[in-house]
Amino acid sequence: MPKQKKPKSDIVNEEFKSVVAGMAGPELKEKVVNLSKMEGEILKARAEDQELNETKDALKEMTAPYSEALKKVRAERIYVHTVLEERGK
Repeated sequence: MPKQKKPKSDIVNEEFKSVVAGMAGPELKEKVVNLSKMEGEILKARAEDQELNETKDALKEMTAPYSEALKKVRAERIYVHTVLEERGK
């Protein structure tokens, strides 16, 4: 059984929720801007992580035979399904 994801609101701790609840409109807007900047910095750091990128490339190479085989089998299955539909079965 696949692991279910937590709803995003469950990730946010109660202290943060409490602080945000006490903020006025301009403070909330500033918080959004700051959080967006932090998100961008994290994404940039991840994109620039050389070790992570090398690992991703290695993973792509290792999984390529499986990916190609899956693409072929899926295409063949879809083709057979189409033939069955054309024959009305």
